[in-house]
Amino acid sequence: MKTYIKVVNALNKVFENLVVAVLTLLALVVFLQIVTRALHISVAFLEEAARYTMIYLCFLGAAVCCRRGSLIKVDVVHDLLPPKAARALEEAVNLVSAVFLCFALYSCCKYLPLGFNSDASSMKGIKMFWFYLSMPLGLGMMLLNLVANTYERWKGEEKE
Repeated sequence: MKTYIKVVNALNKVFENLVVAVLTLLALVVFLQIVTRALHISVAFLEEAARYTMIYLCFLGAAVCCRRGSLIKVDVVHDLLPPKAARALEEAVNLVSAVFLCFALYSCCKYLPLGFNSDASSMKGIKMFWFYLSMPLGLGMMLLNLVANTYERWKGEEKE
């Protein structure tokens, strides 16, 4: 299992770098969009590129945040419970999350091949598959991170 944790941590480093790259690309695309609008030049693919980079940013960023434990959560009930009950609640939430991620990952992978049949509307030659790929990548990494976090919590180990 230690090898699994090392692999997950290495993948998270890759995902962190991808998040930085995608965020930089998003900033550049939005900047170009502002400049072209100010110059009254119509560049249709910039809006679509901004949309797809935001989608990638959301899924890849959520995966990284999952490993760090920094996803948004409502912890009022958790904080009111005694420690053993709070841990049981946390495990139940992790189980429900894992089931949801498995279902969502299965659904995404089921429809992913459809992306080979269509091009992005204003970016001819780029298949929608590459944009649809953000969902299984992010959801799959979130599932791997959820398993790693749960294992580390069970073993009482610190995250590397």
